[in-house]
Amino acid sequence: MSLKKQLIRSGTGSILVRIIGTGLAFFLSVILARTLGPHGFGLYSFTLTLLVFFSIPIQAGFPNLTVREVSKAHLKNDWAVMKGILWWTLKFIGIYFVGLVFLLSIVTFSDINWLSEERLKVFVAGFILIPLLSILVIQNAYMRGLGRVVIGIVPDSVIRPGLALLFLISAIYLFSDIKITPLMAMGGVPDFCFHRILR
Repeated sequence: MSLKKQLIRSGTGSILVRIIGTGLAFFLSVILARTLGPHGFGLYSFTLTLLVFFSIPIQAGFPNLTVREVSKAHLKNDWAVMKGILWWTLKFIGIYFVGLVFLLSIVTFSDINWLSEERLKVFVAGFILIPLLSILVIQNAYMRGLGRVVIGIVPDSVIRPGLALLFLISAIYLFSDIKITPLMAMGGVPDFCFHRILR
């Protein structure tokens, strides 16, 4: 395949994936807003923004570095280096996450009242999103380094909002007796199952 055709194919695929992902994210936001109400949706949005903020240090510079190093190793067919890059980035994410847990635990159990009790519960429920969001960003960069641009953006742009939308719609229509809260929306399936067992 020529470079021109490859660029057209990648560009068209990327635009299509972005459109689908934007549509899924839009419908997810609408359903969440109608289900949670103004206060609940505001609490959910605030907490999600806070989680994304805490994942910024991992994303700062790492995607570009990963794309550059993976593409160089890919040209040389050096799979050992590519595997090493993946392992190194995952290890850094793990170290950062453990360090963040330690730091936030100290802040939470001290006299520093940085979050209200309601916001703190939702934040803790969604805390696992920090390494997951970071892994998605690194995965995207890794696949771009291999020249698989479209495949790289599918998990974060389509699969993530698609699964969240599927879970939310299923919870609303199959278990209408349970009121969806910001805590359940952020915690996802485990928190929903926990509430279902308690019922």
